[in-house]
Amino acid sequence: MGLSQKTASLSDIKDIWGLTRQSAADIPAVIESEADQERALTAIMECCTAELSPIVVDEKKEIVGVLLAKRDQFDWGFRNMETLNVSLAAVSSAYRDKDVFKLLLESVTKKAAPVFISVKAGEGQGLTDELKRFGFQLENTGANSELYKWEAPAQAA
Repeated sequence: MGLSQKTASLSDIKDIWGLTRQSAADIPAVIESEADQERALTAIMECCTAELSPIVVDEKKEIVGVLLAKRDQFDWGFRNMETLNVSLAAVSSAYRDKDVFKLLLESVTKKAAPVFISVKAGEGQGLTDELKRFGFQLENTGANSELYKWEAPAQAA
């Protein structure tokens, strides 16, 4: 299968929304009400305009995986430091065993900036295992989610 990775743009919103809806039960994403859908679409739009969200497409150019990422504004503005926050990770059920998460995670970690990913309770895509394999560490556990962090290895002097 010919998979490729690129950065999401505004023209990808419709297909990212389709993947989000398809994967909602496994993410889990709350998109039942109109207000929930509006919040989700707003988050997708914000991440697409930030130009930091990787997507993976198959040979038919259909989106089969996405990490919605944006810059942490506090770290950027007050600490002059780039940190990425991933608000959603979705991979089509047909591609979960095809290294799609690996391609997505490689894309966000290649900047060597810290990356935070929140994994909601009930997540059914295998994201937690992928994060651990990729070197993410459990940072915090909440009532309905776990927060994972990745940091670039320290550079040798």
